Amino acid sequence: YIAQFNEDAAGVIVAADAPWNDIQELLADIKANPNEFFFSGSSAASIWDLARIGMFNEAGVPIDSVTWVPTTGAAASIIELLGGHVDVITCSIAEAASQLESGQLKALAVMSDERLGKFPNVSTLKEQGINWSAGTWRGIAVPVGTPDEVKAILETEVLKIANSDAFAEFMATNGFGIKIRNGVEFYEFAKQQDSAWKEVLELGGYIE
Repeated sequence: YIAQFNEDAAGVIVAADAPWNDIQELLADIKANPNEFFFSGSSAASIWDLARIGMFNEAGVPIDSVTWVPTTGAAASIIELLGGHVDVITCSIAEAASQLESGQLKALAVMSDERLGKFPNVSTLKEQGINWSAGTWRGIAVPVGTPDEVKAILETEVLKIANSDAFAEFMATNGFGIKIRNGVEFYEFAKQQDSAWKEVLELGGYIE
């Protein structure tokens, strides 16, 4: 693990004319009408599916009370939502930023610890009474056995880029979040993530 430079929280996104205005309204409707709603975001057991499973578990909603419609990714899921083929998608706010800004879609919540700077009006799940956060992250890693001197050079240079004004401007322009961890911090974070997602995969029935 060389360095982490990104973290993007999952959002709960619906059509602009959907009847729900916050996450509690949506979850109450799901509880009252099990197996009637279709969710998407990416493939089954993808990070966006797991984010949904974790949210349901924390909110006391049965995991299998909605149908997950697998797609090839967030872009395909957004098309499905715009076409009325699914009711809700969970993906990063950044991936749906254009449709959110144009008013085609609305976000009921973001699964981050704090509100996003670019979307300050979207409240977090925690603000809405659900103690859950989830998302995706990106970083640089190299094969086991890579010489220490090579890893040290890479870590120094990657962190230099990640902390630069140019990188901050690029990420802000494209709506991506910045989260920087050095190699040791990134390794510890990855171990924690492995343990946390193992539990969610078990909840979803993807592993035993």
